[in-house]
Amino acid sequence: MYLIASAAASKLSPTALFMRGVIVVIAAFVIFVGSVWLVLMTDVGAKKAIMLVLTVLFAFISMLSLLWFRYPQQAPTPHGTVCLGGKVNPAFEENGGAAGESSVSVKKNVGGSEVDEKISACESGVFFTKYFYPTIFLVTSIVLSLISATGLNRIEKAEKLADELEAAGELEAATA
Repeated sequence: MYLIASAAASKLSPTALFMRGVIVVIAAFVIFVGSVWLVLMTDVGAKKAIMLVLTVLFAFISMLSLLWFRYPQQAPTPHGTVCLGGKVNPAFEENGGAAGESSVSVKKNVGGSEVDEKISACESGVFFTKYFYPTIFLVTSIVLSLISATGLNRIEKAEKLADELEAAGELEAATA
């Protein structure tokens, strides 16, 4: 599918190319993750299989986002300075602040001596760094992995309790 999409890339509009990319990702997810779920489902049941697949998937995404921390230049970054929940400081841009910098140093003449003053990139809000997306992916994937692992644990406890109740019921029936 990827080869077909890349071969047609020169003839497609950006929107059509984006849609083909979305279709390729969805198809890959359905084929690879779905096939693993289907095989597990035949052995351990549907609920337990989905929890196993989700736990492993989110743990894998956690590992990939840790690699993203190691190589942050591969992360998508916006053009220009971005302040989440606030505004960009105009003095930062006026004094040559570049995208990706959280502050700029400016020498000011105070009382006849030069003093270094740091001008922050954001008047208010949080400065967007190259580690923003990897952090979001890492925290989200760890939380989702823990949630799915907890669900898997609850399913296993319920199965164990059902087995114990079934065994106790058979003992009561045998003694009666």
